[in-house]
Amino acid sequence: MNARSSTTLPSAGGRIHASSVELGCGQHKREGFFGIDIQGGPGVDLVLDIEREPLPFEDDTVERIYSSHMFEHLCAPGSPIQTLREIVRVCKHNAEVEIWTPYGKSNDGLLLGHHNFYTETHWQHICCFYADTVYLGPAPGRFIWHKTQYVLDGGILEHLDRLGFPLSFAVDHLYNIVREFGVFLRVDKTLKKAPNPQTPIREFGYQRGTILTTLNGVLEPRQPEPTGNSTPPPPLRYRAVDLLNAKLKERAPALHSIARNLIDRLPALKRIP
Repeated sequence: MNARSSTTLPSAGGRIHASSVELGCGQHKREGFFGIDIQGGPGVDLVLDIEREPLPFEDDTVERIYSSHMFEHLCAPGSPIQTLREIVRVCKHNAEVEIWTPYGKSNDGLLLGHHNFYTETHWQHICCFYADTVYLGPAPGRFIWHKTQYVLDGGILEHLDRLGFPLSFAVDHLYNIVREFGVFLRVDKTLKKAPNPQTPIREFGYQRGTILTTLNGVLEPRQPEPTGNSTPPPPLRYRAVDLLNAKLKERAPALHSIARNLIDRLPALKRIP
């Protein structure tokens, strides 16, 4: 299929009709989608620089937009503002938007050629905190962030279980737990003010679409502030070290004894009881 096929005839104003659109499709376009990429090739229906050129669709006409491993490559000044605003403009009310990127806190996320290192915080800013003032502007239309799907590093759930680490803690505070993640957004064309906060469900598995466990909420809840003369809990990083120490003492007492003797020689690092 190409930009002038029978299923995507341009209108009199040069616009193209397509209900499902893939941005940055490359050579592996989703079946049934109209593919846009900055370079031509098999499966590409339209060559377009989406950072600098408007999408070729009328307002409120697209039902679904999909993008996989494209947003991390955007590098024009102000990106991804232009692209996000165009997505909102062309989408119908309640259109679905699915955007996948490497997870910023992973080796895959830091590959050469990546200009942005996406985590949940980026999408909090886009959907909630700065949607009105920075990313989406005054025009109607806001993103409702209803789901996040995480593809985990192989075997990590079992490894965390052996260590006794909660998955939410590991994702929020450790590295190389998640390889890639997708945000699932719904476009609400009636809104001029972004809902805040938004708490999408979090789905986890070893491949896209295969869900092994779920969590509610975007971030691990903060510890309550201490009141009166109560002693605040130790920082999470110290609790993690203490947990590892206890597991080592339980499962490898000889190794624990060696580690303890070494640390006893360094008073500033004493934490093993």
